[in-house]
Amino acid sequence: MVAIGERIKKFRQEKELTQQALAEKLHVSRSAISNWEIGRNYPDLDVVILLSDVLAVSLDDLLREDQVMVKEVSQEQRKNKQRKWRLRMVSILLAVFVGLTGWLWYQEVGSVHQYISPSMSTRIAINSTSNEETIAVFEGKSYLEFTNRRWQQTLVNDASSSGSMNVAIYDQHNQMIKQFLLEAGQEQKLAELEKNTRYKVVISATEGDYWLNIY
Repeated sequence: MVAIGERIKKFRQEKELTQQALAEKLHVSRSAISNWEIGRNYPDLDVVILLSDVLAVSLDDLLREDQVMVKEVSQEQRKNKQRKWRLRMVSILLAVFVGLTGWLWYQEVGSVHQYISPSMSTRIAINSTSNEETIAVFEGKSYLEFTNRRWQQTLVNDASSSGSMNVAIYDQHNQMIKQFLLEAGQEQKLAELEKNTRYKVVISATEGDYWLNIY
């Protein structure tokens, strides 16, 4: 039975390479080549593959009849397949993790931003040519309420609105506590409004679309 060391020597000599010349191509020492050829030890599997390329012989020819190396190569191939499968699974799980983390981070950023700097907007469509009174609806509620101190208590007639609007604010007893004209793009502070108290906001304007922003 011919061991791999003898086959290395045979193919090296067929290529007319000295041990030193082969060692330089493999980036190993000359003594390593000598130890392989006399059977003192085996080359590493990655070196066996490089040997196959340098000596221009197939792995089958290089390992033929050397059952120890054949077994090691087979085991290494199985390990490589397992490593590739694990790497693929890790990549998939990592992609899912990154995507989920990004989505949660985006949701959390939105929530944190809304908590630190709350705001909301409402669209008011006036269909009459006269100054029609309309109760502003904020997030499905027909009242305005500042629930914490982080609200700036500022009312803004968006610049994209059709024009100016008359704004009247009423308390829970339907008493008017503030009235003012708000031009498109202008804002009005509502410092006199109390926290956690509901107020009705009535808008009067000519026909058009109006956007009211609350900060």
